[in-house]
Amino acid sequence: MRSTAKTLLAGLAAAILLLVPAVAPAWSADPVTIPSGTNIVDPQGALGSRKDEVQKAISDLLSQHRVNLYVVIVDSFTNPSDRTAWAQAVAKNTGMGGSDVLLAIATSGQYQLVANTQNAAIYPKISTIAKNAVTPNLAGGKKDYAQAAIDTAKATGDAAAGGSG
Repeated sequence: MRSTAKTLLAGLAAAILLLVPAVAPAWSADPVTIPSGTNIVDPQGALGSRKDEVQKAISDLLSQHRVNLYVVIVDSFTNPSDRTAWAQAVAKNTGMGGSDVLLAIATSGQYQLVANTQNAAIYPKISTIAKNAVTPNLAGGKKDYAQAAIDTAKATGDAAAGGSG
């Protein structure tokens, strides 16, 4: 009787496991190195069908203002979990120069925008660019990552041209 009960329980447990969907792993990420020739790192596809729009905004920024924008989107920042340190590690890993800007977004709710301190046109305006371009697209539960990146490219271009960002 005991072996029949064990067999029945084992079968029931297996059936329950088949009915319960597997939980997808989180896309937490250590600081990445952005591959040469790549401006967007989005392993979970958060930009969706608008990735080409984001790439066009990045290309326009580069051709019009000679500023290169990198966009990295992950689920959460890890190792370090501090968003500023994480973004700075990505910038260092990638070898970002004076004309490069990085928008790092964690879909768990954080973002960081960084520019080289030697970029006199953009660096002093980085918090204004973030406030005007990123925050409106991610605050209050909004998750328009593509628009945040597009608006960041436009605001960065404005700053590079002498505007407020």
